[in-house]
Amino acid sequence: MRRLTSHFFLGGLAALAAAVSGCGDNSVTCGDGTHDEGGYCLPDNTAACGTGTIEMNGTCVPDGSVVCVQGTVFDPATGTCVVDPSACADGTTLVGGECIPDDDLLMGAADHVEAAEPNAGPAVAGSFDAPGLDASTTFYGCITAYEDADSDGNLDADYDAWLVNASGPMVLEVTTDGIHGLSAGFIAVSADAAHPVELDSWQRIGINLTGDTAKREIYLPAAGRYALFVTDARSLFLGDAGAGNADTCYFATVKQVAMPTAVPLTTPVQASTDDGKVKLFTYTGAEGGLLDLSMNTTAPALSPAFVSLRGTTLHKAAAGDPPFDTIGGLAAGDVVSVIVDSVYNYGVAPQAFTIDSFAPAAQALPTDGSTITVTDNNVDGATSYTDINYSYFDVATAGVKRFDVTASIPVDMVILRRDIFTPGGSFDTFASIDGFLGGAGTDTFTTQFIKFLTPGRYYFATLNPAGDNAGGTYTITSTVADVAVGALTYGTDSGSQTLATTSGFHSLDLTNPEWIEYGVTGTTDWGTGNVAVDAYPSTAEGWLRTGTAPATPAAGNTYPDHTSAQPAVAPFAPTGRIMLGDARDFLLRVRPTATPGAAATYSLLVGDRPHVTLGPVVAGTPLVRTNMDPTAAGAVTRYLVTGQSGDRLTAAVTPTVATVDIAVSRRNRDESIPTGGTANAGGNGATESVSSLFANGWVAFTASNLGTATTNLSLNLTATLPIQFVDICATGTELPAPFDGNADDDYSAVQTLPAGFTFPYFGQNPTEYIVAGNGFMVFGNTNPTCSFGCFSNGTIPSATQPNGIVAPYWDDLDTVQVCVKEEATKVTVQWTGNLYNSATTVQFQTILNSNGQIDFVYGPNQAANGSSATVGAESIDGATGIQLSRNVAGSVAPSSSISFTTP
Repeated sequence: MRRLTSHFFLGGLAALAAAVSGCGDNSVTCGDGTHDEGGYCLPDNTAACGTGTIEMNGTCVPDGSVVCVQGTVFDPATGTCVVDPSACADGTTLVGGECIPDDDLLMGAADHVEAAEPNAGPAVAGSFDAPGLDASTTFYGCITAYEDADSDGNLDADYDAWLVNASGPMVLEVTTDGIHGLSAGFIAVSADAAHPVELDSWQRIGINLTGDTAKREIYLPAAGRYALFVTDARSLFLGDAGAGNADTCYFATVKQVAMPTAVPLTTPVQASTDDGKVKLFTYTGAEGGLLDLSMNTTAPALSPAFVSLRGTTLHKAAAGDPPFDTIGGLAAGDVVSVIVDSVYNYGVAPQAFTIDSFAPAAQALPTDGSTITVTDNNVDGATSYTDINYSYFDVATAGVKRFDVTASIPVDMVILRRDIFTPGGSFDTFASIDGFLGGAGTDTFTTQFIKFLTPGRYYFATLNPAGDNAGGTYTITSTVADVAVGALTYGTDSGSQTLATTSGFHSLDLTNPEWIEYGVTGTTDWGTGNVAVDAYPSTAEGWLRTGTAPATPAAGNTYPDHTSAQPAVAPFAPTGRIMLGDARDFLLRVRPTATPGAAATYSLLVGDRPHVTLGPVVAGTPLVRTNMDPTAAGAVTRYLVTGQSGDRLTAAVTPTVATVDIAVSRRNRDESIPTGGTANAGGNGATESVSSLFANGWVAFTASNLGTATTNLSLNLTATLPIQFVDICATGTELPAPFDGNADDDYSAVQTLPAGFTFPYFGQNPTEYIVAGNGFMVFGNTNPTCSFGCFSNGTIPSATQPNGIVAPYWDDLDTVQVCVKEEATKVTVQWTGNLYNSATTVQFQTILNSNGQIDFVYGPNQAANGSSATVGAESIDGATGIQLSRNVAGSVAPSSSISFTTP
């Protein structure tokens, strides 16, 4: 009942629109529970409402079936049209205080006339500047329903678009008067790309279901362009049912009127009525104060809406059920304006509404170590935000601040941004300290660091989770202090720095490095602990948590990208990270993990990691590197190879010393080795090979010398183009339900390879297989015993079921379609669907070639990237296998492929 659909008709009146079975031709046949009124099928009244009205929520409102002609007005008591002594006679229209006949004279009296039809779509009927205060302008046009290209036999509504240019915020009185049977109505929307995002969904509707004239005031919240769409009000009311012909026209007047006199907002409830006039309420804030607003009504004919201003600045265009807003961070004397002009009101009489408000007091959070006393608002065990206690603090300059806060009782703590809530209504959390609205509470938040990118007012909110102290008091003692951040030069040691008991901070600007290393050393006693380095992107803000992974609470405001720890007075043993394609700068934090020794110091260095960059490697042109890159016993040589994303790199590495054994390992961005990413099958002098997708335009790998002598290395790098994905569902066979787009944890019936088709697989030649909805097929085990379709992707190889799997993308999938295509030299199985309970799509194939090669081919709609999937193949007994990746993001990419053979 409160919203308008994107087609501009009243979605809340869908029950009436669904009952319409005719086109207003006075010859309709109505179904059960409906009756014919003026050619429309309308629901039978179930309450004692008169003709032309229908009961909604105990109120009789117009149903659009009785539209009064010029010179008459609707009488809701009788459901009839009675003489309106103040109106012009039928066949005339009021223009500038004079009744003008509805003929060519009327068109000539308009300041603007509709452009020639057709003017639907991007075309406009006309445009004009909004008139000055107390001045008006007029425009004229006709509404002709038309048959759309869908040829469904129904007429579609004609919307005349008039562009209005406003010089600033203003109130317009808009009147659309229908002529020759048109019940004129209109919609106003923002039509200016320069408008603030708050106006993206702003719209106001003028509609009159009992007459041919719609009239109301509209508040335009900002300067710029707006669109007025004029049409027949019955098209608005009854959906896309078109109304009008070549003779049904309108005469419209737009007048700028003065902003209404401000009325001080009464809290907590302001009662008023919507009579088509704009209402203005104002509230004057106290220092640190908040104002939470919602507009409520029980009137079914009213869709409430308001615009709020902080001073003269637009804050929100609020609509919905109910519309709401919270304005925080107020200073003493700040004025909040609430301008009410509802989305629509089709009631015959003014409709009642209330503005419900909550204005909690807030006090300043101490920043100097002093104490405040808080009166506990909690009355119901943390079920309402009104139970929260608010303290405000101001951030004068962006940067890192140290917080030391203690409370006399355990409380939930959170730092919120200025307006407390996001536009969607959830808490605008800057730093969640103790599971806000659900934590056990804490009395200590000390020696913690928070980074602010934006100066301004913030709130430190507390809540007593026990709910046992309502009206009582507790204390908060706090200190907030600026923290110095020293600039670090890339590739240059920081020099001796004091190792504080808390943390030292450094900013680091990077200029497109490829592979970096970072770490700390010390020449003095670090005490019993180590020293850790945490890295946070310079664009991140919030609580600078420590650890090896991003913290889950709050609003994504922490990003400990990598952490390294060094033993006391240790040689430099840095951590590495590949930065190619990562253009971020960082804030680095150096901290002891225990109390440091006396006069402890550290030196921090971030610079290039020794490595060899090769490439780009192009498909069809191997890159050969012979007898180079000397690698000492126990040492590692790092390689970074560039190539075309989607191509697959195969790197073959051979030691030149025959007595040396090497291992070759693929490396992730953080230098970790993906599962199954190391090749060390050969012995001394043997060539080792790894294969990896150029998922981000690069592949990194290392060659480790496992021997006792130094050796040079020879490399042969080849890239292969991906196999082109060809959708086989049009030419192959779709497996029956549920594999028709509904498969989840299902297995297919037993499938048989074509007669004469021999497929070598781990030394066997299986002929039967089943297909699993979760992205794999199984040879030799036609009844896997794991639960729920083996939805949990495992490791290859494993004696655990399922065994004998061929897994192009083993993950928890649903809405899966499976197709099979058999050809002379290959059999293709294709999966199409989604990750379980997700919109992330999968599209991949297994191609079994008669020569034993297995191709995994990923289509252009393969959005899942491998972060939760296993890719590989396993012998029927589960003893051996080839695991290409498991839970590695970027190991699978759209329009890519992997080819391999089994032993």
